[in-house]
Order: sequence, then structure tokens, then C-alpha cells
Amino acid sequence: MADLKGNYPHGLKDEEIEDLVNQYASELFKQKASTNAVLQFTPLIQLGNNELQSRQTKRVTRLSIGASFLSLLTAGMALYVSLTSSRSSDQWKEEQLRILSQMQESTIEANNTLVGTLREEMEKSRKETADNAAKIESLVAGAANEPIRPTPSALAD
Repeated sequence: MADLKGNYPHGLKDEEIEDLVNQYASELFKQKASTNAVLQFTPLIQLGNNELQSRQTKRVTRLSIGASFLSLLTAGMALYVSLTSSRSSDQWKEEQLRILSQMQESTIEANNTLVGTLREEMEKSRKETADNAAKIESLVAGAANEPIRPTPSALAD
């Protein structure tokens, strides 16, 4: 006959409960499911199975809570990385805009200097052209007032 242990099923290991449930089921089978055997062993079998299911549910619940905690922790880390990346991206963007602004100012200054230099050169060129034109006009005017003299090579012919 199957023994009933002290605080059955509390205080026993899972393997011990499984062994006792199997013993109770065997005893029930040996007694050919007599009314007394059914009334005696069925509650013990159900009690053992309920305890095993309760323990399994606790384990699964703990694992689920642990997985949920890890998932929450991972989501928090992802949020942190995202925010850090966003801030870094904003700082990078501001730095790039500052550099582009400096480059634009430098380009404008260089263009203004180049335009000023070109204007000065054009003005010099205009003056030189005007001076040369005045010289040519004075030479032409002076030549027009002088009589044409043949050159010695033209007289030899």
C-alpha cells in the first residue's frame, strides 16, 4: 500500500510528488478502482497534480516576468541610444551649418576681393587705352600737319 508522507504535497520535491502520484495511481489500478480506493487515492492524485501544475505555473510566471523585465530594459537602452544619437546628430548638424556659414562668408569675401581687383584692373586698362588713344591721336594730328617726305630708299628707286 502507498505511504502518505507528512505534509503531502507541500515540502516535497517535484520528483517525490511525481513518484507518489504514480504510486497512488498504481494502487488505484491494483485495487481495480474500488469505491474505497477511488475515494482514497483520487484526491491525493489530484492534489499532487495540482501542486505540480502550481509550481510549473510559478516557474513560467517568473520566467515571463524576467523576460518582460529584460525586454523593458532592452527597450529603455534602445530609447537611450536613440536619444543620444538624435542629440549627437543635432550637434553634428549645427556644427556643419556653422562650417557652411563660415565657408559662405569666406567665399563672399573672396568674391568681393576678386571683383574689386577686377574693377581696378579694368580701370587701369581703360586709362591705358585712353592714354594710348590720346597718344595716337596726337601723333596722327602731328603727322597731318607735317608734309610727307620721301624716305631715302624711296628716292633711290
